[in-house]
Amino acid sequence: MSVQSFLSLAAWDESELSNMLESLSTYLSKLDSEESDIKHALVIYTYKHDGKLPQAHRIAKIGYLFLRILIDRAHVKACIYKLQAMKNALTYHYSLGKLQTELNKTGNGEYENYKPRTAKFDEAMKISRKGRVSKNEIQIFDRDSKRKN
Repeated sequence: MSVQSFLSLAAWDESELSNMLESLSTYLSKLDSEESDIKHALVIYTYKHDGKLPQAHRIAKIGYLFLRILIDRAHVKACIYKLQAMKNALTYHYSLGKLQTELNKTGNGEYENYKPRTAKFDEAMKISRKGRVSKNEIQIFDRDSKRKN
């Protein structure tokens, strides 16, 4: 069975794949805007309250909201990658084996093989594994790099 035959079983031609990619790209842009809005809301809150952070229970609710966006974003990016692989398979006449290899590259999304860039990753992982975390364990700095609690 050719890639063309395989994808036609799902009624996906190049045009349909392009439409799905466009829809997912639009949704990805919306998720990026939501992520940015949450970050800005937190910073604006802090500036408007003389550097004071929101209460912990409010931060937790915002964290869940933020996490949901990040999870959705990872899924959308994985779908985009898979659809692009299918579109490339049609364009460049991939064998089914090559298409399968390309589709398996994404695994469970963009975070599967994440390589941390800063110590904040380890700090966040440590916090997420613990029950309670003291303020002294979290480094919070103001714009002048002075320690705040």
